[in-house]
Amino acid sequence: MIIETIKEAKAYLYRIRKYVWVSLFIFIISSLAGYYFAQFYPTETAKYIEEIRTFFNSMDHSTPWQTFLAIFKNNTEAMLLIVGLGVFAGIASLTFLVTNGFMLGVIAFLFISKGSALVFFSGIVPHGIIEIPCMLFSAAIGFRIGRTVILKIFPFVAGLIAFISVSIVLSLLFYSGIIPHGIENIYNIFSAIIGIIIGFEIGKMATSKVSWGSVSLTHEISEGIKFAITIIIPLLLVAALIETYITPLFIALAQFATGS
Repeated sequence: MIIETIKEAKAYLYRIRKYVWVSLFIFIISSLAGYYFAQFYPTETAKYIEEIRTFFNSMDHSTPWQTFLAIFKNNTEAMLLIVGLGVFAGIASLTFLVTNGFMLGVIAFLFISKGSALVFFSGIVPHGIIEIPCMLFSAAIGFRIGRTVILKIFPFVAGLIAFISVSIVLSLLFYSGIIPHGIENIYNIFSAIIGIIIGFEIGKMATSKVSWGSVSLTHEISEGIKFAITIIIPLLLVAALIETYITPLFIALAQFATGS
């Protein structure tokens, strides 16, 4: 049973590999944007960090077990939501990758600029080595489901829709304050690059010879949910345990080694 599940998961990952690479690219670009934003806009960064701190303080940290439950619940809900909202042309996947990548970049700069790179990586790598791939897989599933929706409804304007979606999402992120103002010029360049790449790729797939009968939205959603339940959620469980009980030990060791 387990071996069969692993084989099916490997086969599914191979089918969505393009979307995983696209998700990784968006995440890296967003992280770089966050890093450079923190470097050039310290005032806005301080406000952004305060918002992040407020969010994490709202989680129940009364005991390690409560922390574990809060982390696992938050991550599981987020990943499943991204998969489910894939029906909206994958816009949720894009939003999720941009916001999380940007946040990671901002935090990375704050630690690295103070000479605490070891502390930063100690606080990210132990659980992030599992959690980040889960995030990329969830976003990739959302993109694949979104691509199927586009093929079903707008096969000839898929590339244009993808580009417009990128622009709308980034605009909403700016005006909602999720991404602070002041980085428009940098992010406009990044969004143009992302939009062109995603638009070209989806447009190419949409204009190729595809049998409408072979594109099943129900099948894509069921496959995505099955992968999320059998692979992503168990991995998130392990990641939450590591983040709660092991990552703090790595952070303490890094702080001891650097004298911070």
